[in-house]
Amino acid sequence: YHRPDPWTQGFHEARIAQARRLLSGVTGRVCDIGSGHSLVNMAGPFDFRLSAWDRDAEAIAALRVQGVDAIVAPAEKPPFPPGTFDGAFAGEIIEHLVDPQSALRRWVEVLRLGGRLVVTTPNRRHLMSRARGYDVVENLEHLFEWSLRELRQAVTSAGIAIDRSEGLWVPLPVWIPRRGWRDAGQIVARRLQVQQPLITRYMTGARGFPNLAYNIAVSGHRVR
Repeated sequence: YHRPDPWTQGFHEARIAQARRLLSGVTGRVCDIGSGHSLVNMAGPFDFRLSAWDRDAEAIAALRVQGVDAIVAPAEKPPFPPGTFDGAFAGEIIEHLVDPQSALRRWVEVLRLGGRLVVTTPNRRHLMSRARGYDVVENLEHLFEWSLRELRQAVTSAGIAIDRSEGLWVPLPVWIPRRGWRDAGQIVARRLQVQQPLITRYMTGARGFPNLAYNIAVSGHRVR
C-alpha cells in the first residue's frame, strides 16, 4: 500500500472540504456526476440522499456496498430523468469530455428549477501559467482545460445563475536556474516536511483568488 505524500493528500482533503462547503444546505437528492469513488460521499454525511454514476464499474460497486444509489453510465449521459435532483456535483470531469457544453446542458436538465450545480476543474490560467507566459495542459488525459471566465460562461449558457466562484491552491512562481519555473509553496512544504492539515489550510486559503488558483469551482442554481 502506497500512502500519498502530505502535499497530494493535502490537496485531496482540500477538495473534500470544498465539496462539503459548496453543497452545504442542500436537501432532497443530489447526484455525483462521473463520481469515481465519490468525493461527495467522502465529504458526508449530508442531509440529502446521494446518487452517483460513472463508467468505472469497480468504483460504482464499491459505492453500492456503502449504500449509495450508484449506476454505471458515462458522465455525459445522466441515467436519471429530468428534474430528479436538488443538487449536482461534477468534480474534475468536465475537462475529460468531448462535448462539455452538451454535457453541461444535460446535467442542468436533471436538476429541478432552483437546484444547485457545482463544477470543479483545473484552471488553465493559474498564476504559474501566467508567470511562464504560456499555457500547458497539465494532464494529457484532459481534452481541454478551462479558464475561470470560460467556465463561468459555459455554465451560465447551460441555464445556471452563478452564485459563487472560488479557487484551491495558488501556485507561487519561483525561477530556478536550469529547472525553470517551480511552485515555491510546494518546494517549501516538502523540504520542511509540512504535514497534511497545514497544507490543506494553505490550499483552502486560495478560495478568494479563483483567477489565479490551480483549481477552480463555480456554484450556481438552475434558472431555466
